[in-house]
Amino acid sequence: MSRPSVLIIEDDPALRALEARLATAAGFEVHLAEDGAQGIAMAVQLRPQLIVSDYHLPGMKAPEILATIRRLPDLAAVPVLVATAEPPDRVGPELSRLGASGLICKPFQPQAFRKQLREALGLDREAPAPATAPAAPSGPSALVLIMAAAMESPGSTETDATLRHLRRVSLLGAALGQTLDLDPELVRGLAEYGPLHDIGKVSLPMRLVRGGHRFTPQERAEMESHTLLGAELLRQAGVPPIAHQIALSHHERWDGAGYPRGLSGEGIPLAARVIAAVDVYDAMRSHRPYRPDIPKDEVRRRVAELRGSHLDPRVVDALLRIEDVTENIFAEHGDPSAEPDPEVWR
Repeated sequence: MSRPSVLIIEDDPALRALEARLATAAGFEVHLAEDGAQGIAMAVQLRPQLIVSDYHLPGMKAPEILATIRRLPDLAAVPVLVATAEPPDRVGPELSRLGASGLICKPFQPQAFRKQLREALGLDREAPAPATAPAAPSGPSALVLIMAAAMESPGSTETDATLRHLRRVSLLGAALGQTLDLDPELVRGLAEYGPLHDIGKVSLPMRLVRGGHRFTPQERAEMESHTLLGAELLRQAGVPPIAHQIALSHHERWDGAGYPRGLSGEGIPLAARVIAAVDVYDAMRSHRPYRPDIPKDEVRRRVAELRGSHLDPRVVDALLRIEDVTENIFAEHGDPSAEPDPEVWR
């Protein structure tokens, strides 16, 4: 009989090792994470049966971890125990409201720790019959719900600019797919699901989505987890695999230096390679309040420099061949801004 799995999220090495030994002794298969961002990423990948999280973690506290986990359909029902030295009457109500299954009060006795873990899964009593999960939504209605969630995220402060960006990604993705002579079904997938490449950001804290500051290493790892979170949201929504592939892999690089899996070359799904090029190109062409607008010739030069390092060479070549198409798209859906000053970029 296989052992139940537990994910322990604890930044203190000594306490992490102790909890791992106790959980192993209690009959669990143990997985360890050192901070909240890593913990969420591992939870998405491993889908443990139980999560134990410290309250105070670098970059992310337990309430934020809970809020993120409860938004993910595959993890929404996973019991989460929070270990804390804070007074239970001070942190307990909020944690309970966010879906915590219980508190592990520090300092704890080893026997009590093992008992709480087993009781959280009903291992020392007759387990109730599992509830029947509702069927995941599928098709266009799921897409509407997901896109609505993205637009209503607290981090979305520039709705008009976001809508223009999503429209351009859709149109550029389809145009690039046609230029590459891809299967019509794949071209339709690029147009329909390419705009959802960053959907995972709806599960990130508002302070990260809004940005405005240099990320710490912990915040960078947390931000990069949006690829895993987005792929999981789309998989649960029942949309075609191309949608998960784009969300998961659009930050991979041709040279293998990307994330989240460090894929390289043709090991990266083709749809993700196309949207990666489109996203980079669109980011350079878009208006940003913190820098002068970049002239289109300078954008083309910079994209060409990414050929074979960041981006698929074949995709870059195709993108640079459809200048007339891209100019038409930006003429209709581009950001309103002053004409770029070429002198700035000499």
